[in-house]
Amino acid sequence: MPFYNKTITKTVVLHLNMTQEKQFIEFMKAPFPDNLKGVEIDGVDLVKIDMNLVGLISSSIGKSQRNNSSEIKQIKELQFDLIGILNKLIGTNRVYFDKLLNLSESITDNS
Repeated sequence: MPFYNKTITKTVVLHLNMTQEKQFIEFMKAPFPDNLKGVEIDGVDLVKIDMNLVGLISSSIGKSQRNNSSEIKQIKELQFDLIGILNKLIGTNRVYFDKLLNLSESITDNS
């Protein structure tokens, strides 16, 4: 039987959640790029994808996958859309959406 330490597992999960929360707080300090308001790329509304991902991420931090599978599925669908347009963004706009993608991946990779 493999060794399993519940205390260590809880500590690792807690650390991941604290790291995600810290990343989320840092991300939220950055304003949405003014020049992208109302912009749509390949059918993806940048304001909507930002709002939807931020909302899903904020409600997913600290939840277990079992309680969160619907949100994880939605995040993955939005990640797919974001990855499809990311190479069409440049400069600070690209940096903003790279950070959003990385933050969302921290949720889905640990689910």
